[in-house]
Amino acid sequence: MLNANRTFEFSRRGAAPAKRRRNRLAPVRRIRRALATGICAGAALLSGAAIPAQAQQGAAQQPVMPVGYNAALRGHAGSVTHGAPHCHSYPYTYTPSYGPCLPYGQAPTPAQPSDQTGADQAQSDAAPDAAPTPAPAPVPAPVSSSPSMSSASGSQSSPASASVNSIGDFYGITSYRDTILTPDPIFGIAPYAIPNPGESLVGRIKAAENNSPFPQDRVFLDYTAYQNVPFGLAEVDVERFVPGFERTFQDGLFSVEMRMPLAQTLDSTLVAGAPLETDSWEAGNLYVATKMLLYNGEFFTFAGGMGISTPTAQDIDIVASPAFSTSIENRAVHLLPYFAMQFVPGETFFFQYYIQTDVDLNGNPVYVNGDLQGVYQAETLLYNDLVFGAWLYDDPSSSLLRSVAGVTELHFTNNLSDPDTITGASADIAGGDPDLDIVTGIVGLHFLYAGGARVTLGYGAPLADDRFADGELRVMLNWGPPFGALGSLAGVGR
Repeated sequence: MLNANRTFEFSRRGAAPAKRRRNRLAPVRRIRRALATGICAGAALLSGAAIPAQAQQGAAQQPVMPVGYNAALRGHAGSVTHGAPHCHSYPYTYTPSYGPCLPYGQAPTPAQPSDQTGADQAQSDAAPDAAPTPAPAPVPAPVSSSPSMSSASGSQSSPASASVNSIGDFYGITSYRDTILTPDPIFGIAPYAIPNPGESLVGRIKAAENNSPFPQDRVFLDYTAYQNVPFGLAEVDVERFVPGFERTFQDGLFSVEMRMPLAQTLDSTLVAGAPLETDSWEAGNLYVATKMLLYNGEFFTFAGGMGISTPTAQDIDIVASPAFSTSIENRAVHLLPYFAMQFVPGETFFFQYYIQTDVDLNGNPVYVNGDLQGVYQAETLLYNDLVFGAWLYDDPSSSLLRSVAGVTELHFTNNLSDPDTITGASADIAGGDPDLDIVTGIVGLHFLYAGGARVTLGYGAPLADDRFADGELRVMLNWGPPFGALGSLAGVGR
């Protein structure tokens, strides 16, 4: 007698309880799951995908989940990316809708609507009580950490992120020795010292003044207070302001900069025997330079550039008596090629080095009472500048002060040619000691603020007998993207 409470399914062998059929299919399902998992693992190994150790350990501890179970939603260690029904017990995933197995943590391609295949239909008929596969959980893109000291120092990303500008020390060699003007005895005037004919009373500009090996987009203003600059006639306190800008091109590989120095200094018209006017505002020589990034590696950066100093400063006029006057016309164009390097060995320290020559191309003509006595050619100079720095503070999330760096700098100035001498019909001009050896030490702090503003404070003093001044206080302001276009490409969000 048939039990009316049991359902039957007819086959070739006759009536049989449906429960017996499900029991016979259970091993088949387990075999299918095992085969699918093996196929996924084999495909992953053949493709060379690495299995994270954490994922392997989690997979070994994770129990086999029922078909359709989304392991990722349960948060098991080593669970699959999107909980596919066939690969949930291994850190690779596969479903017919989502394509081949994917490495652990990789987001799958979103499923495209498609017709259910015959195999899927058979599985659905065989297990109507199985839960459908949930839609894949969205995998968020990796969130990069906020810039920290490592990014600020450029240890592993790009040295551009570590670049602070050098402070510099330079004024001019007019302050290192006397240049003697000797009038013809017929005028009855004794020899006397004059400012160096090779430069203006505002001083010169070189590459290692508020500069970096990296091209930058910025506007800036430099202020320097020089104490006791010896001009020969007297020692004068000079205050110099240098406004300028720098603009990058070709994705930050090139830049052009321009600087126009102004100073409260000795007046360009000197009257012998009269009190010196030392608070006159004078314009200096316009400085224009180009820069090219030649190499930018993980730890080392190398750049080259060319500066040109154009004669925009006032001529120097010296009136010794109503019958004798001397005029040194400012006509010299100076060419200043240079190389700059930066080395960042780790997260804290950084080093910069600049080497540059200063070549007078044509000299300045000297006139006495309107008669040309000759052309004074300024000696060729060699500049070597070293910067040693370390990051002292870093808070990239701050809305005000984000980083502080301390630096120590050593600056060396030497001459590669002897001072010029003019022997004229009415006067002679002779330079001093041909051996020039100026060494200046600088200590300073760089403050980097949110929004791209940078403030630099520094103080320098001579370390040798030859000197620019007895001391110099420097304040530098820079505005713009913190590290130029290259720094933006490196991901430095300061």
